[in-house]
Amino acid sequence: MFATDHLHYPNKVGPLYGSIPYVTGLSSSAATGMLWVNSAKTIIDIDRPTASDDSEAGVQLTFASEANSMEFFMISSAYVPEADDADSKATNRVKILSEDLATVTGFAPMPLLHMFGYHFCKWYPVSADMLIERNANFTDYGFPIDVLWSDIEWAQQNDDPSGYEYFKFNPKNFTDAQITEMNSEIEKSGRRIVVIVDPHIKAADDYFVYSEGMDLQQQEQPAGNVSNIFIREGPGSDKPFYGDCWPGNSTWIDFLNTNAQNYWGDLFSYDKFKGSNYMYSFWNDMNEPAVFSTDSHTMPMDAVHVKADGTTLQHLEIHNAYGALHQRSSYRGLLKRDDNKQRPFVLTRSFFMGSQKYSAYWTGDNTATYEEVLGSFTMILQNGIAGHPFGGADVPGFYGNPTDDLYVMFYQ
Repeated sequence: MFATDHLHYPNKVGPLYGSIPYVTGLSSSAATGMLWVNSAKTIIDIDRPTASDDSEAGVQLTFASEANSMEFFMISSAYVPEADDADSKATNRVKILSEDLATVTGFAPMPLLHMFGYHFCKWYPVSADMLIERNANFTDYGFPIDVLWSDIEWAQQNDDPSGYEYFKFNPKNFTDAQITEMNSEIEKSGRRIVVIVDPHIKAADDYFVYSEGMDLQQQEQPAGNVSNIFIREGPGSDKPFYGDCWPGNSTWIDFLNTNAQNYWGDLFSYDKFKGSNYMYSFWNDMNEPAVFSTDSHTMPMDAVHVKADGTTLQHLEIHNAYGALHQRSSYRGLLKRDDNKQRPFVLTRSFFMGSQKYSAYWTGDNTATYEEVLGSFTMILQNGIAGHPFGGADVPGFYGNPTDDLYVMFYQ
């Protein structure tokens, strides 16, 4: 288990974007689960040894993590033979196990109603006029779309191929007048909007998210309340880590630091993200985190996180939880934006135990093949058993060109 930005991932065992280190088993007498509480790179080996008489000798589980102390939960629910109702809580061992697991890792909130509907999302250049047109076409054709999504091009600045600045609309394709019209038309149709905001921040002094974050990071840090907004490059250094992602040279928010969490959360306010309103929900992508300029395609393991109390941890220790911390910070920022009057929706690509408390995940960049129909839904069902019930997959696949039959099958 190692959160990885895996392009064209194969339909087989291997690390992907998120993970929940939980194993469960069911027998005629009990349901049992083991939760391994460790956010470092982890290997889980499941072996079925054979006894001397060729009968199965049970199952052997081996957990191995690269860092941190050993912490785990064993959960078990036994069969109650005297209960007559097989569907009752007294006998449904799996339900009891799921409730016990949620007691440890957290319960998922009720999803927003419109998130159960159809969504339209395409990685393609986008503009306010295009979204207005698509919104009208879906209405005219009677197609029941509930949410219109925009990938990173909504935040591209001045046609710069590396000009992605989140919390700022593309000024060429989204003028103030166009944004007002777009919001009005989509609101009248009863639909919602989702835009992408990734954890990498373009390192440019004229980009307010970077410059204001650096001002906080470089100010005098009082003991016990350190504002480490960006992850540091390594032990003993107070300089941020820089690497390449969609905006080119970038740095990454240190979501382990409460001041950085609050800084990120405040970016969702209507004063900061001008043009947005209550209809806007968010999509957290590339948060494994993905780094284009390293051999590992992720954050160096010796990069340093600094908590508000001054405690330092290497990225090695928290890697698998980074995406969950990103999503949590976004979720809390939206709660604050709306004065706790609206349940937030935040979609994440990287997830971990506890992510279910902060909305939804999706299975990443799947492929338009028949194998992916099974693979995508297998992952969703398995994550549900592991405590995260709210997930989805790209339909009919992110990569490739689906046949008409595959399109229909994926929707079914």
